[in-house]
Amino acid sequence: MNVAETLMTRSGKLMVAVLFVIWAGTILLVIDTRRNYTDRGSRDTECPCRLQRHSDEIPLSPVQANASNPEDSKPKTIVKVLKYCRHEKSNSTVGRQPSQSGGEKSPQRLPPNDRPAHPPGKPKPPGRKYTNPHPYYFTMKNPGACKQFTNKHGYVDALCLVLTAPGDSYMRSLIRKTWGSAKLVKGKRIVTMFLLGRRDAETQHLLELENNHYHDIIQENFLDSYYNLTLKTLMGLRWAAQLCPNARYIMKVDVDMFVNVYNLVDRLDTAPTLNFAEGNLKDVTEPIRNRQSKWYTSRDVYPDKTYPPYLDGPAYLISGDLSARIFGTSLNVRFLPWEDAYMGIIMHRIGVEPRFNGKYSNYLDYDNMQDTLRKISQSVAFHLGEDKEENRENILMVWNYVRKLNDIPVLEE
Repeated sequence: MNVAETLMTRSGKLMVAVLFVIWAGTILLVIDTRRNYTDRGSRDTECPCRLQRHSDEIPLSPVQANASNPEDSKPKTIVKVLKYCRHEKSNSTVGRQPSQSGGEKSPQRLPPNDRPAHPPGKPKPPGRKYTNPHPYYFTMKNPGACKQFTNKHGYVDALCLVLTAPGDSYMRSLIRKTWGSAKLVKGKRIVTMFLLGRRDAETQHLLELENNHYHDIIQENFLDSYYNLTLKTLMGLRWAAQLCPNARYIMKVDVDMFVNVYNLVDRLDTAPTLNFAEGNLKDVTEPIRNRQSKWYTSRDVYPDKTYPPYLDGPAYLISGDLSARIFGTSLNVRFLPWEDAYMGIIMHRIGVEPRFNGKYSNYLDYDNMQDTLRKISQSVAFHLGEDKEENRENILMVWNYVRKLNDIPVLEE
């Protein structure tokens, strides 16, 4: 009996010891598991949103359980916590690229006006970089100018773009009164628009009043200056491409030039309608490297020895299809302040060969009336003169000559 009791006692003690070891091992496993997988700091860092969204799967402390839901004070099993945090670790943003579905959402929603323009759920395309971007916007554009003067076939025969300065208001009024007033010539539709940049606030206010009355000014928000003539011409071609794509031909002309609109429409009858450009051709011209010159061009700006052939800037004629091509190509051609040479560079790049026509660059000699009348009768465009004050008188006189040559009653001066 003593031996049996002794064995029973020893077995009981051994069983207790085994149970104690199992219990202690379980406690250590739980502690180790919590330390490795369910550390509160790492969970809050890796998955704060889902901690809030799936709080019912996370074991709460007794205080939290009693405060949130008295009926649910029973702690959850550690297995659920392990599944949850392992899932979060495998989908964390650390070392992972955004998915094709748009990546991780920002915790702060953008206001409606600040949200990206591209569709949600799609990666935003990279912005295109240009050599010569045109970051300016229209401040005056008169989008209906061409639409209201189209012919029965839906197009304008000639769009005349006149480069002027903001202070040339009186000269613009004289053009509107003379050759710019001719909107229907020999059955062909002509639209005349004035191109200019910005100056001071007072001048801008006067320009807005002028435009509100005549609706024929095109303006972007760049500074109007001699060295921005290229921007001014590109602005006009941009406007033509966007708001007057139905123009068959485009005439670029300076404010001190006179356009014989009757000879112009006659030229349109025989001119090519595509890839066409003509004027006073400058065949071989070298950049001016003299630093004292107004037209100094460094080798950094233009390294080549000569310019491609180009049309003299005061007046030239191009086909309407070139407006979009020239403006689009200019975005990848380095800027040059000399407008006519720059246009020649672009035409060379797009494969347009400018043509010579001597009817765009004549100078009038008012002391030789016979020679003046001959040039007026033969030219498409010609210089009024170098003196602005005299030009104000000359333009009315020349317009009456033109009208007489075409058997049209003259205007009273």
